[in-house]
Amino acid sequence: MTMLVERFNLPAALSSAPSKRDAETVQFAQAALTSAKREGLQLAVRARYVALVVIACLLLMINPAWEQLYYVALLGLFALIGWAQVRVGRACHGRNWHSCFATWRC
Repeated sequence: MTMLVERFNLPAALSSAPSKRDAETVQFAQAALTSAKREGLQLAVRARYVALVVIACLLLMINPAWEQLYYVALLGLFALIGWAQVRVGRACHGRNWHSCFATWRC
């Protein structure tokens, strides 16, 4: 029986204190998730820019009238919203967005 306990390291398995390796694993996972979120946001904003350019070109090709400039200006506003998302994402550095906006002063 002693050999089994020594082999499986039963006291270490029963202790609930996190080891240094577990803490490093959690820290690595959090860094990986933060990086993935940032890259995902960059990809989403780039895709938005491409889609907005395509829509603006189609609007002007389908109906080349001065009234269409209003819609193109709205597309520019949507692009500005995407830019603001990237700026907020960089400023927060993986923090909760509630705490990020709470620290901003107007």
